[in-house]
Amino acid sequence: MSPNPDGGGPSPRAARAVVINAERRLAFYTACNIDGKNAKKINRKTGDIRPMTPADVGHESMEEGAEAAESWYKDARTAPEHQTSQALYDSQQVAGFGTRDPGRLGRMLQRGHLVRRMDPAWGVDAVALQADTDTFHFTNCVPQLGFFNQGSAVDLNLRNSGNGRLWRALEDHVLGNAVAEDQRVSCFTGPVLSEDDPDYRSVQVPMLFWKIVVCSDRGTLRSLAMLADQAPVLEAIETLPEGAVDREALDDLDSVADFLS
Repeated sequence: MSPNPDGGGPSPRAARAVVINAERRLAFYTACNIDGKNAKKINRKTGDIRPMTPADVGHESMEEGAEAAESWYKDARTAPEHQTSQALYDSQQVAGFGTRDPGRLGRMLQRGHLVRRMDPAWGVDAVALQADTDTFHFTNCVPQLGFFNQGSAVDLNLRNSGNGRLWRALEDHVLGNAVAEDQRVSCFTGPVLSEDDPDYRSVQVPMLFWKIVVCSDRGTLRSLAMLADQAPVLEAIETLPEGAVDREALDDLDSVADFLS
């Protein structure tokens, strides 16, 4: 069962499962079930909850990119020393950018969800809201470069990273199809933990991230595996022209095709 953010007890339904690498202080992988027929759209600003439509998915992903003000929590299921904390992300300095300069957030490491907050938000309203909230634990968090996490580095010609947009495109593709087809989907997500990952403060930052999606299609088990790479975005960041961020909606299917395996 998943704890409430304040550690005050379990949620009504386990929103997600996670296996932690204690040495790296990051997840080996996470697991989440999506129920497209009963999916809910949750407005975290107003508290409004309603049934989700396919049109909500792409629009909502734009809102998810601006989570800098969200509060994240230690996970009571895991020892504090085996998970990261807000200290990893605070007070980042970006050469050539002041704290208010456009593009600074894109060049910073951000708290990237493994289980997307919308994916487990289904069922009755109270359960959907708790499941959404449960994703804001540091055990579900990996450091991702802003342009990669937000899916906004579209001016970079980097096929292996999908121009920085592929992670967002993948999530839209999976959830959008589940909602459109009233489909149940199981999603497994994690970082590739390499010994060569670069050091940053108290952790090594993964460069590769994977996702495996499994569903039943008319009685036939089907799966899709995908791999995303943030290293090309990181390497190109110094040459990225100012104002290169473009948050317009993108064709998710074209983006997903860049990194199917």
